[in-house]
Amino acid sequence: MAQTGNHTSMASMPTGFDSHQEMSASVDQRGAERFTPMMRTAKLVARRGEMLCVVRDISDTGVAVKLFHPLPDQKALALEMADGTRHGLLPVWQSGERAGFRFAGEVDLAELIAGVGNMPRRPLRLNIRFGVELVDCQGKHMAEIRNISQQGASVVTSYRLSIDQRLRVQAETLPELEANVRWRHEDTYGLVFDDVLTFAQLARLAAQVQAFPLEFR
Repeated sequence: MAQTGNHTSMASMPTGFDSHQEMSASVDQRGAERFTPMMRTAKLVARRGEMLCVVRDISDTGVAVKLFHPLPDQKALALEMADGTRHGLLPVWQSGERAGFRFAGEVDLAELIAGVGNMPRRPLRLNIRFGVELVDCQGKHMAEIRNISQQGASVVTSYRLSIDQRLRVQAETLPELEANVRWRHEDTYGLVFDDVLTFAQLARLAAQVQAFPLEFR
């Protein structure tokens, strides 16, 4: 990688996508290269895992996002929006908590901005697995989180839980959470947290669980 000041070049720059300053200069861009400022939560999906981000600028050639931790060393990623639509990405640059990507294929910019997809919008869920303890009046019980959002999680445990049961969820990577059992399917349970995790909390949790780097250089 070639270093220029605090800016890291991660791939050859396509026309109109040569610096992160240009990502926000939408007024000066032309036609297809015009960038639209926006603020939309999304996740980046890699072969090694998933991470949260905030989409800040977008065009039909690329996108700039805010990160909550450095990107893992991945050559190809996908951007998944809250409606479930995915778009392949190629890294172009990263500078601190900002990163720019080129779309790997054609995108419908109007549809992407409008958030129209095949699925209704739902809280972003990270498909990550890690062990937790479920604590109720009978004691502590081992469980594994299979996916987690700001509002709740899906867990698997051999200990039988009841619908509407109250419990605590404990793990080194989590703040202590009070939760309610919302649904059950065999040994899988849906939990709803009393206190919503902040977006930043969930992003950092995902980085810790997946052993991603936590601090920007």
